[in-house]
Amino acid sequence: MDASEPMSLDDWDARTSSNRAARGHGEGVETLSDADRARLRARIVAAFKLTGLALKAESVKLIQTALIPLSPFEWDAKLGEILRALERRTLDSSVVDGPSVQRVLDDLAFESVLAPTTMSTSYQGHARSNGANVSNIAASSMDRLLTCIDAFSVPKLAYNADRKTFQLVPSNPMLHSDAASKAAIYADRFALLKQRTLRAEHFLQPIVVTHVPSSGADDAFEQKQERFSLTPLDALIGAAEKDLQNLMTFGMLTQMEEGKLFLEDAGSTIELDLSQLEEVLTGIFTENCFVLTEGEVVGKVLKARWIGLPASESRETARKNFSAVNFFGGNYSIQDAPQYKVLERQNEDAFFVVLSDVWLDQPKTMEKLRVLFTGYASSPPVAFILIGDFTSPPYGRNHAPLLKQCLTQLGKLVAEFSQIKRKSRFVFVPGNNDPGPGNILPRPGLSASITEGFRELVPNVEFGSNPCRLRYCTQEIVIFREDLLSKMRRNCILPTPEKSDVSLAAAFTKTVIDQAHLCPLPLHVRPVYWDFDHALRIYPAPDVLILADKAEPYDHRYNGCVCLNPGSFVTSGFKFYEYQPATRRCEASELSMDLSKLE
Repeated sequence: MDASEPMSLDDWDARTSSNRAARGHGEGVETLSDADRARLRARIVAAFKLTGLALKAESVKLIQTALIPLSPFEWDAKLGEILRALERRTLDSSVVDGPSVQRVLDDLAFESVLAPTTMSTSYQGHARSNGANVSNIAASSMDRLLTCIDAFSVPKLAYNADRKTFQLVPSNPMLHSDAASKAAIYADRFALLKQRTLRAEHFLQPIVVTHVPSSGADDAFEQKQERFSLTPLDALIGAAEKDLQNLMTFGMLTQMEEGKLFLEDAGSTIELDLSQLEEVLTGIFTENCFVLTEGEVVGKVLKARWIGLPASESRETARKNFSAVNFFGGNYSIQDAPQYKVLERQNEDAFFVVLSDVWLDQPKTMEKLRVLFTGYASSPPVAFILIGDFTSPPYGRNHAPLLKQCLTQLGKLVAEFSQIKRKSRFVFVPGNNDPGPGNILPRPGLSASITEGFRELVPNVEFGSNPCRLRYCTQEIVIFREDLLSKMRRNCILPTPEKSDVSLAAAFTKTVIDQAHLCPLPLHVRPVYWDFDHALRIYPAPDVLILADKAEPYDHRYNGCVCLNPGSFVTSGFKFYEYQPATRRCEASELSMDLSKLE
């Protein structure tokens, strides 16, 4: 390939492999005299020393090997690229080791593929003419574009009110933690939602304009502008009667006494009377959810006139306010976003296939999966997202061996379709009834002993946790398997508002996103590992939220987030969803094809 010709995405994997071979065996690498090598080594060490970093011997050798093929006039520029790439990473020490340098060198090789797409329109035509779309990228390259993030590796962040930002919480999380961890669950949720509410438009901009006649002119008016403000509950103690009218408060609904509701914030609690509500805003209200209320205090009781969910916030607004914070997890730098965004838009044909309740022990399911794979054989998706449960009830003592056998059979079926096996990623997210530890969230992925048969047949696979996170280029996808809608309706403490223009699915997704939590239910209804509650938070809202449920399939957009429920694949008539990242469109599909038509 000519040096001036842009390199296609398909060439990246070959280039990386050849670079590694050259570094390891010295093949095809220009030679330098011992004196020149010593001068180059000194230049590398000096450049890192100026930035406060030191290099291990293996690191110096890797950088030296990468620079030798270049002209000496290019050494400083390349060193600058390496240093800037290292600065974007979180290093454990000021002494940079070999693996850290190797990852940076590989990333720079990958960026050399992406960079031309942001500079030259001629490259875009070149990429299309060479078939440079996501489905044609080698598996090792796809690892850069599509990453799976386990719930147990999601970073734990807490809001610092003094610095007005989120900071990483240094901790050693445990499955069985102490009582302080339980209290921190609600304290952290409260701080997160309160900071979001206080930045909402209604609390920053004047929204009520009262016209008061001015003295001396009947037709002249002066405008008195007011805005909403939150009143802390501890400020109500000993307050004058005039200060207890038209209060807006924010807190968590809790039941501290049998049959009585209370509103609780970080400083105090107050009994809440909802018998005189004039309006209930859209949402599903359960115990332990956070709400805004407006009303007055009579005696020691807050009599609410209306109640609603915390103020919402779009993903774009949240990212602008906290652009340097990695809420989602994984190895991702915001500086790379423009390059990935271009690649994401270019690949208009890239799509995901989402199925839930894939009962692999049912012969009809396997027949329909064969139909599905046959339909996608010529144009495989980026990934098949298969969500549990993976076997049908009842579940006996042979549950795990049965699932292992079913997964192996599925692997054999996938292996029959070479294009799908080579180009598509398979992502498995377990359901509550799949084999595993106790029914507490988050749930780890299926064990290696169950999945080994499938892995041997289809190596391009991820067995994720529940919930699970995927990052495709710049888009963040959250997958959660839980029959949440029915549980929230059973535990609802207020009747769901019946509005002709708001569906139950819309009210449900609004509740989940406004609560910034996948499961805003009391812990006794849906247990959560206290130290891993942060893995269920969804702030900022993801680009795509897959709430896999037995309820009827639906798709809905709220505040820029695409929310969808694929429904039960088996019981809903083999329905599933397609999602297209380039256009952010989702489409419901159904396998109604007769197998005889394929013959």
